[in-house]
Amino acid sequence: MTEFELLTAVMFKYFADKDVDVVVLETGLGGRYDATNVIKRNLCSIITHVDYDHMERLGNTIDKIASEKAGIIKPNCPCIVFEGREVYRDVTDKLGSLLLMVAPFAPTDGLALKGLYQQENLSLALACIETIFPEISKDEIDEGLRNVKHICRFQYIPEFNLIIDGAHNPNGIASLKQSLDAYYPNKYRRFIFGCLKNKDYEHMVQSLFDRGDEVYFYHFKHQNSCTVEDLQAICPIESKELIPDTKIDFKDDKLNIICGSFYMISELVDRFGIDIEE
Repeated sequence: MTEFELLTAVMFKYFADKDVDVVVLETGLGGRYDATNVIKRNLCSIITHVDYDHMERLGNTIDKIASEKAGIIKPNCPCIVFEGREVYRDVTDKLGSLLLMVAPFAPTDGLALKGLYQQENLSLALACIETIFPEISKDEIDEGLRNVKHICRFQYIPEFNLIIDGAHNPNGIASLKQSLDAYYPNKYRRFIFGCLKNKDYEHMVQSLFDRGDEVYFYHFKHQNSCTVEDLQAICPIESKELIPDTKIDFKDDKLNIICGSFYMISELVDRFGIDIEE
């Protein structure tokens, strides 16, 4: 049994003991064979944007990855998607399930979460609420949107003039770049970046940075962490290594960004004394 499988079992036991009304399950990897997918029926399935990630487990094409994601679709239960892939239609038709496709049209005015990709997330969430909880009022939804928090997802820490984002694949990095360009188009940027070796780090490194950015690469404490040498070898601009003695002036006029891996983020928020729970 893996650690994730054990935690999933503990989660189901805890929720059963508490007799909760609704549980929101997020798959750990893929969908078809994920530990969370032991449930036989649900209220609704949601499949977000599919990108090249975990290819050693899910397959090396978008269609193969999407097919694994489609494994969470249940018989006679609605499925809400952002992308109209043929595999979703095939599975829902076979299982007699309703397929709903949404577009990222939802307005983000008043939304506490920043990041352009939140339009997609918000559209999916609102469609889910309208489908299974139509009795929830617009005022209640608006209040929730004003107060919602999502740690490490384009999270701004004012004290450090810092964006923390868990983007760790090409699509996530592209979304981060688009959001930075939209929200902070004229700010000089300082990046601290690190990632795992099994990610498409070449694509990420070559697409994220602009001329004039200050870039630090970090080899964090994980057996699969990319070396600084590997990252610097493919970086299109000058870069430095973040070492234990490196001093970062978070209070200067540059916008600071930490991204590339949740493992690295966990390590660096402890090192710099950053409170992401506020």
